[in-house]
Amino acid sequence: MTEKKVQLPRPKRSESNFLVFCQEQRQKADGTVPLKELAAKWETLDAKSKQIYDQKSALLLLKYQRDMADYFESLEETEPEISSPPEKKRKLNDQSSEDKQKSAKTNHQEEPEESSSGESDGIEDSEDATSSGEEEESEESEREEKLRIKRK
Repeated sequence: MTEKKVQLPRPKRSESNFLVFCQEQRQKADGTVPLKELAAKWETLDAKSKQIYDQKSALLLLKYQRDMADYFESLEETEPEISSPPEKKRKLNDQSSEDKQKSAKTNHQEEPEESSSGESDGIEDSEDATSSGEEEESEESEREEKLRIKRK
């Protein structure tokens, strides 16, 4: 049996050097240090001390980038291929004039009693159907654009 890969959850963004500093300080103080105090401590740190947190943050960023690459790879493997939309079934009123003429000729040959006098009504109906067909196409294109935006 072939195993289908499961889509991974989207990774969380990596933390900045300040957030890494805050986490460490809160772990030392059992999570009771207010943010204002942490910000004041951060401002008083020298460059050497901040560099430690810069390095930790850089490592977290590399991990995040690898996780994101894995995430996008899993999306490609689990996402079904998008094919062209199935052809819509045409309504009886949505026939082109050529189709109507062909069907009228075949009907006339089979049954001589019927005439093709309904062509004028069919033209008006096809105009109405054309405007509704254009509306359907515009709605469909809007849906496709929304899907593209969601994928990005």
